[in-house]
Amino acid sequence: MAGPLLRILIRLKPNKYHRMQIAARYRIIDLLKQIAHDLNLSVDQLLHISIYRNGSNGCSLLYPINNNYNNNTHYDVSITLDKYGLSSNEELYIDLTELILCQQQDNDDISTNDNHTASSLDNSDCFHSTASSISSSSLLNPEEISPSSSSTTASLIQAKTTNNLSTKKSLIGQLIRFSVPADNSCLFSSIYFVLHSGKLDLASNKYLRNLVASKIESDQITYSEAMLGRTNLEYSKWIRRDDSWGGGIELAILTQEYETEICVINTECEGRIDYFGEDRHFPYRVFLLYDNLHYDP
Repeated sequence: MAGPLLRILIRLKPNKYHRMQIAARYRIIDLLKQIAHDLNLSVDQLLHISIYRNGSNGCSLLYPINNNYNNNTHYDVSITLDKYGLSSNEELYIDLTELILCQQQDNDDISTNDNHTASSLDNSDCFHSTASSISSSSLLNPEEISPSSSSTTASLIQAKTTNNLSTKKSLIGQLIRFSVPADNSCLFSSIYFVLHSGKLDLASNKYLRNLVASKIESDQITYSEAMLGRTNLEYSKWIRRDDSWGGGIELAILTQEYETEICVINTECEGRIDYFGEDRHFPYRVFLLYDNLHYDP
């Protein structure tokens, strides 16, 4: 059975809403992916949203989980919605007005900066006087352009390019390396870290090892001795051990399980990137760093 079907009400603007439905058996990350797809957003933008239960007595916070003991907020996108005991046709409420407004302001700022840069350069006296000093014959014969005119024009072109790049600096991403313990489980620690908004939970390693082992045991045709280098049963037992290193097989399984493309950057092979799940066109992508011995998120 598919289980309960939940109704989702998303507030976009004061008087504008978006409605959708999702099965309760799906995870929080699946809900975020569907919202991102419907509203042309990225999953990253939605990782820290709040989800409310819209009941007869008003809205109550459903996600994230607030820990009253240490006053921490726990975001875990791997949780399935049915864990909250939701009934069929129950409605959840999400308010994205602030996110939508910020995105519109960012787009307007970028557009305004680009237009201002182009306008200030194109309308400058220096630009027009230089352009007018170059005759049409000079344009046909570049060698006839005087050195001073050529250098001035080149400087202006470079300045325009530099200014345009500077207005888009906010769009250029950065890779930041975090460290996880070198305890033979660095792959699993790194995977959990990037899938849970930068949370390091070493206890999750056992869960991920068991998850991989279960997938291998359930498909003895795909995960044959020829592929694993040992029998299916032997490999399953081996990967469950804390001193066994994970690698390509585990990455291939986890990328499908979490429907997330995993990109492994090999820092010892001139930055070669190995892609796992690239052909599945998953809407979400994470990166790991690997130096042939150790994985870091």
